[in-house]
Amino acid sequence: MRDRLIELSKKAHSEWLKKEYDHETDKSLGEYVADHLLAGGVIVPLVKVGDKLYALSVSKTKIYLLTITHFVVCKNETQIWAVGAPYTSGSTYICNADNLGNSKWVYLTQEEAEKALKERSENGKS
Repeated sequence: MRDRLIELSKKAHSEWLKKEYDHETDKSLGEYVADHLLAGGVIVPLVKVGDKLYALSVSKTKIYLLTITHFVVCKNETQIWAVGAPYTSGSTYICNADNLGNSKWVYLTQEEAEKALKERSENGKS
C-alpha cells in the first residue's frame, strides 16, 4: 500500500508541475496531490488506531466507549472497517471508518452519542 501511495503522489506531482508550467491549474501542489490520491481510490478514515468512539448498545439504552484496535479492508477494497473493543465488555464493534459521520450507532463524540440516545428514547416513548 505504501508503494502505491508513493507512486500516486509522484504521478500527481509530475502532472501538477506540467499544469503549473502551462498555467492550466490554480490549485496548490497539496490540493492537487490530495485530489489525485482521492481519485486514485485512497480512503482517509476519520479515525486512527487508538482513537475513542462512542457506540449505542443494540437495545439503544447505553453508550459504550470504544477504542479502535485495527482496520480491516473489504475484499472489494472500497471500504475500510474500523474494529474497536469496548472498555466494558469483551465484544467487538465494527463500523465503516470512512463513513462515521453518517453512522446510526457509532459517534465521534460523547455529546453526539448522548444526543442520539436521547432522541431515540424520546421517539420510543411517543
